[in-house]
Amino acid sequence: MVETGSQYDLRDAMTLNGKNAAMLSSAEVEMLEHFVMQGRKWGVLIAVVHEQTNAIVERLQSSSDVTKYVRPHIRGNYLLSVELHLGSRT
Repeated sequence: MVETGSQYDLRDAMTLNGKNAAMLSSAEVEMLEHFVMQGRKWGVLIAVVHEQTNAIVERLQSSSDVTKYVRPHIRGNYLLSVELHLGSRT
C-alpha cells in the first residue's frame, strides 16, 4: 500500500475507476476532489471518458473540472478513468 499522506490511499483512488461520474456518492465526490487536487503528487491521474467511445473527454485538474461531471443533473455516459504512474512521483 502506498500512503498518500491523507485519509485515502491509492487503493481508494482505484475504486473510482470505471464509475459513472454523475452517479457518485457525496463521499466519492469528496475523494475524487482530493485525488484531482493532490493525486498528481502520487502519480494519480483522473480523466473523464465517454462510455461508448472510450475517448477522453477531459483530464480533471481542478475542483471546477470535477463539478462539470459529477452533479446529478449531468446527462451523458461519462465514466472516470484512473491511472497510476507510480514511477513519476517526485
